[in-house]
Amino acid sequence: MKKQSYKFGFFLCLLSAVLFSSKGVVIKLIFSEGEISSIGILTLRMLISFPFYFLTASFFYTKERTLPFERKEWLPLIILGLSGYYAASFFDFWGLEYVSVFIERIVIFSYPTIVLILSIIFLGKKAKPIQIIALLLTYLGTFLAFRSGTEKIEMANLVKGGALVFISALSYAFYMVFGSKLIGKVGSLKFTSYALMVSTGGVVLHYLLSGVNDISGHSQHLYLLAAFLAIFGTVIPTFLTAESIRIIGPGNAAIVSSLGPVSTMMLGYFILGDQITLLEIVGTAFVIAGVILIGREK
Repeated sequence: MKKQSYKFGFFLCLLSAVLFSSKGVVIKLIFSEGEISSIGILTLRMLISFPFYFLTASFFYTKERTLPFERKEWLPLIILGLSGYYAASFFDFWGLEYVSVFIERIVIFSYPTIVLILSIIFLGKKAKPIQIIALLLTYLGTFLAFRSGTEKIEMANLVKGGALVFISALSYAFYMVFGSKLIGKVGSLKFTSYALMVSTGGVVLHYLLSGVNDISGHSQHLYLLAAFLAIFGTVIPTFLTAESIRIIGPGNAAIVSSLGPVSTMMLGYFILGDQITLLEIVGTAFVIAGVILIGREK
């Protein structure tokens, strides 16, 4: 591979990590703009994102003139789409009602370790000593981050929000582990487009059944923030990640993406005024080190 192409892949992955890291900050800003529920924000995000994924899926269908999945693959696609993008997003947004963007990003960022654990339990993979060290480093870092969080957030909110975000990370890890074979077969970009369309259906159905009616009547600024969340915090980084993985591989992509928590910490500091403690810095360093070790093993 040409050196310039490799550098371009790293740049795409880095930009994707920064854009993804802005998600929690934007959601906090939306919460501060008006009375809107987690499912309301998620519904706005998915409705704005949907046309981009629909056009992508249509492009592949027009190009290939065939359905992208076999009949037996549609059910796994639906399950994975609901897990990876509906459940993971909903519990993530809900958790952000209780914890800071830093705590959210640290917990979410631990998903590669959950992927490793699920692979060991369900796929029969054996953990190498370096991977065990990576797990210990990651969860030690998470513990330190939570220890710091007790100084800023009530314990009840910290535990509830942390548990909700962990469920989000678990849902996404499930998607990664059990979707890897299908993703490898049809391609990440095509699979992601269809999975996100499925998740949009799940989100809209949830919103309609919830009985809330809070996605209308807000300020123009709130809708601009929702559009930013959908386009710059969802659609663009999704495509950038898929392309960067194609260029530099999933292991290198995981390593570059480790800058995400640092970016979140800085955005939270400058935009939301969140204070940064020494424990948070040390915890972040441990989590990043653990994820980098897992990425190197891949």
